[in-house]
Amino acid sequence: MKKIKEFMAGIEPWTVDYGTLDDFPRYHVYFFEWIDRLTSFEDAEEALDGWSLKGAFLNHFMHRFQKAGWNGSGNKQILWLPPFSGVGAPSKGFYVFHIKQKEDGISWLACRYPILGLEENEILNS
Repeated sequence: MKKIKEFMAGIEPWTVDYGTLDDFPRYHVYFFEWIDRLTSFEDAEEALDGWSLKGAFLNHFMHRFQKAGWNGSGNKQILWLPPFSGVGAPSKGFYVFHIKQKEDGISWLACRYPILGLEENEILNS
């Protein structure tokens, strides 16, 4: 038990929730029209502050969103969803990375787990 505790103590909390560089390419990426109620979203730059992979995480998904059609505008945000919100989500819930495009309000989302109801909006191989 001591070895497990020592191992877990060395893992950053955000790495547990978001994964490592190897996990990012396996995320599900979606577009959605329109998410207008943003009161539950947090600023991603602020929320992820102190995470060693923050820059790599944000850059990876901004690049994937741009390849899929995002025009580069909008605030980077994260949203926590409870476990009943998506297929395959762990019992503690999961996070979604989000940017709402300023020009037309299209939302771009990235998540480790599939989001129910967005299957038709998933961007494959982005």
